[in-house]
Amino acid sequence: MTARTGAPLSHVLLYFVVAYAISWAWVIPLAATGHPVAQGRGWPTHLPSLVGPIVAALLVTAWDAGGPECVTCWRGWLGGESDGGGGRPP
Repeated sequence: MTARTGAPLSHVLLYFVVAYAISWAWVIPLAATGHPVAQGRGWPTHLPSLVGPIVAALLVTAWDAGGPECVTCWRGWLGGESDGGGGRPP
């Protein structure tokens, strides 16, 4: 695996579009139907929308580098036996 110094602007923009689309796809229907937000309770209001950025990161990484690279990255972050392609210090 080779290290890349930066992602193309199109990939960064794709990440933001996908992250916002996933997050807002959960929040807008709740707001449009008038669901109340209970203080101190994250479900079903804002917690599912917080998943948007991580799902977007996985999707864009899988699209750019391929599925196996995504698996390698996550194994490294989770302490698996790969070389850790996720930027984790050795």
